[in-house]
Amino acid sequence: MFKHIFLLVAVYAVLGFAEPLQVYDRQGREFYLIPATDLHSVRQRREVRIPTDHNIRGKAYGYQDSKYGEVYGARGIYTHRPSESQVKVAGETRQFGGSKVAAQGNYNFFRTDDGRGTIGVGGKYTRKSDGFGHNRNDYAAILEGEYRFG
Repeated sequence: MFKHIFLLVAVYAVLGFAEPLQVYDRQGREFYLIPATDLHSVRQRREVRIPTDHNIRGKAYGYQDSKYGEVYGARGIYTHRPSESQVKVAGETRQFGGSKVAAQGNYNFFRTDDGRGTIGVGGKYTRKSDGFGHNRNDYAAILEGEYRFG
């Protein structure tokens, strides 16, 4: 229990002392991620845009649940922007109730001329453990299409 609390405190300490991070949304607009305490003092705009085709997002969490006890987990997503292809990984462990590990990926191999539609293939794998030695493995292959109207 204490190593989980220490891990969360360490993550929050690192994030609290972090420098402002420059990020871009899908339309190329510029944003800064900064600690909330420094929000009032930041009033600058950069003229130079550094383009990137890669985006990595992550999340770590922990909470107390009445049914499962202490729950800890993490998720990460890598996105290749021009193709909107993604790789996602996640893991979660529960004090009472086992654990779950998942990985998913998709590759968009076709994009419409107007940029609003894609066709891609992908796969996913999930392993769930109930905490009593029973495991369930799920996997799937996916062919998907998407078109954004409007």
